[in-house]
Parts: sequence; C-alpha cells; structure tokens
Amino acid sequence: QQEFDLAIESHKKWIVDHKEGAPANFAYCDLTDIDFRNGSFYQVDFSNAKINSGYFDACCFDRCNFNYALMENSFFKDSCVDDCEFFGANLKFSNFFNKLFSSLRQ
Repeated sequence: QQEFDLAIESHKKWIVDHKEGAPANFAYCDLTDIDFRNGSFYQVDFSNAKINSGYFDACCFDRCNFNYALMENSFFKDSCVDDCEFFGANLKFSNFFNKLFSSLRQ
C-alpha cells in the first residue's frame, strides 16, 4: 500500500507540472489488497494489472487504461469512470452500483 500511495503522490505532482513527479504506471502489477477508496486517478495505466476483489468506492477515474486487467469481484460503488479503456478486461462478478460512466471505451 505504501509504495502505491507514494506513486500516486508523485503522479499528482506530475499532473500539476510535468517537470516534477512521474506518471503512475501500474501495468502488469499485482495490486491485490490495495485500498483505492476515495482515490482520484487521471491518466493512470492499470493495463494487465491484477486487481481482483478491488474496492473502488467513491473513486474518480479519468482517461485511465484498464485494458486486459484482471478485475473479478471488484466494487465500483459511487465511482465515476470517464473516458477509460477496458478492452479485454475481466470484470466478471464486478459490481458497478451507483456508478457514473462517461465516454467508456471497450
């Protein structure tokens, strides 16, 4: 969790000024047991990541890449998903309760 949180903090700095921080890239990472709740994610690469049983309560995802991610049994309660890619993602048994989708790409 700590390593994930540090990467997100660096990513937030990068969004404000591309000379500081670094873009978050979690492609091919095992993100099992990571707490995503109340997170705000802009242009984050989660492609091919393992995020089974993830909790994304009250999150905002904007222009994120979830292509081929393993996301079985994940919960997206009260989350917004804007212009994200989910091509080939495994969302089997995932719950999108009270979600807001805008420009979802599959």
